[in-house]
Amino acid sequence: MPGYHQNKEHWNTIILDGSIPDNDVKTMIAESYDPISDSPSKRIYEAVKRIPKGCVATYAQVAEAAGDRKMAFW
Repeated sequence: MPGYHQNKEHWNTIILDGSIPDNDVKTMIAESYDPISDSPSKRIYEAVKRIPKGCVATYAQVAEAAGDRKMAFW
């Protein structure tokens, strides 16, 4: 049903009464999280986590690993 508490176009309200299978609820949560989870800072953080322990990387290398070398020059 439309989300009574937010914009009805982009928000839904679900009632967890067992009528919606758990996998469908989990899918809805994942699909709603995806659009907001691809922020530049998250991509940088994920790129930094991939740098092996004991190694170093320049800002440009991290930005490139995050998908946009130009982020190093903000």
